[in-house]
Amino acid sequence: MADRAAFIVGVARSGTSLFVSLLDDHPELSVLPYESKVLDWCGAADPVSELLGNSRYGTLFPEGTSERDLLESEMRAHIRGPTDMRTALLGLVAGVRRARPPRPTESMWVEKTPKHLRSVPLIARAFGADTRFVCMLRDPRAVLSSQHKRWGRAGTVSVRAFCRRWATADALTRQFEQELPHFRVFRYEDLVAAPEQTMRAAAEHLGIAWNDSLLAPSRRGEDWAANSSFGRTVKGLTTDAVERWREELEPREVRVLERLLGARMERRGYAPDGPGGLYWRRAYMEGASLWSLWRERRRWRKAESASQEG
Repeated sequence: MADRAAFIVGVARSGTSLFVSLLDDHPELSVLPYESKVLDWCGAADPVSELLGNSRYGTLFPEGTSERDLLESEMRAHIRGPTDMRTALLGLVAGVRRARPPRPTESMWVEKTPKHLRSVPLIARAFGADTRFVCMLRDPRAVLSSQHKRWGRAGTVSVRAFCRRWATADALTRQFEQELPHFRVFRYEDLVAAPEQTMRAAAEHLGIAWNDSLLAPSRRGEDWAANSSFGRTVKGLTTDAVERWREELEPREVRVLERLLGARMERRGYAPDGPGGLYWRRAYMEGASLWSLWRERRRWRKAESASQEG
């Protein structure tokens, strides 16, 4: 199990929850029930208490239950004080598998934390060259609409900030597609429009056999309703959310986004409704994403140097 891992990453609200729900009931996979956000707690003085006290794992495994005792004791057997990402995640996987006995056919574990996109090189070094990555991609207009609904909006200033983040994520994704043979991008729109075709490609990428469970969203083996920002309960796969941004975004928000991201959108197969932005606007966005990419590379180098010194 330690040698076979898959990570689901991407910009938040891009369909990572839906994708991992389709993997949940596959007999070969052990899917962590919630985002680990491992880099937020692995370096704490007491990583196990930090995880259980400040994440949904503490709710899923409440104090006073046998499951909580099994999870915590197994994690503490692996994690003693501040530790590295690999040790912390393997401890979490072992704890979850002890608290809720796994299927005997499981041979790969799966973790989903969208923001781990920024740490893909660190994860690949920690878990080996055979580690699989799935990056979910979605129309930035739909992502912005979903984020606004979930977290609020603040006019076009927040739209510009969102565009910088999305452009940086796209630049990172393109770099990983070129450099990492086991990094694969799947579009949300393709997943909901042609689920079997998309999930068969995903199964091949992950190195698992086809199973009809890959078309049935679930969580911990139970039917899963979509993680919708709009409060809608949807079972199964549907294309209803693909064009919902047209109802939710203001026209000026769409104009700003398309003028800044139009070129990147077209390269990803998302056609802007309006004309492209002025050259200086496109250049500004490209420069901002390249600057962010340089900072990420610097962070990776520092982390690698610290790991080698340790």
